[in-house]
Amino acid sequence: MSRVRGSRLQEFLERKPRQDLRDVLGSNLVRLFFFQLFKAQTLHADPHPGNYLFDEDGTIGLVDFGCVKRLKPEVVRCYAQFWSREWVHDRALYAEIVRVLFKRESAAKDPKIRRGMDEIRRFYDEFHPLVEPAPVLEFVDGKFMDALMQLAKTLVTNRIISPEFLFLSRTESGMCNLLHVLGARVATTKIVRDFIPNYKR
Repeated sequence: MSRVRGSRLQEFLERKPRQDLRDVLGSNLVRLFFFQLFKAQTLHADPHPGNYLFDEDGTIGLVDFGCVKRLKPEVVRCYAQFWSREWVHDRALYAEIVRVLFKRESAAKDPKIRRGMDEIRRFYDEFHPLVEPAPVLEFVDGKFMDALMQLAKTLVTNRIISPEFLFLSRTESGMCNLLHVLGARVATTKIVRDFIPNYKR
């Protein structure tokens, strides 16, 4: 075991940190998620606020590795497509995403799958658009969390959640909730470009 510096989120917020520090920590949370996903291909899959420690120098301590999920390379590759959106014009990529993330075969015309994929595209197009300059996302805005919950509801209702995608969604949603409570402003699209090869610019 090792000692990790930092404060729990609520303790940190009680000290009324500056907005620029909130933004730095928010950007570091996003980088931490992308590093786990695209580099380590292993997720700390318990994104409870109590498992993160925040320091005044912008560093983040991650504790309690009781729930860890190793991801297959094909799962990571397919998830990256939600950001790059090349699958929108590529039937083979679309079919691979459906097969790998949703465990469905020959489902190109399945209305439930199509509905879920359409919702995923709408969410990423709105909040993580492929434009220059990369927009800064205001996580304090409840609109983002509402849209994220609506997307999750659509996927669950249409029963297209696989175990791998469930872990991914849980971890990403937990991160976004931390960013929301932190009130951070983060250029997510700009950060992801450092982690996804051949990302559209």
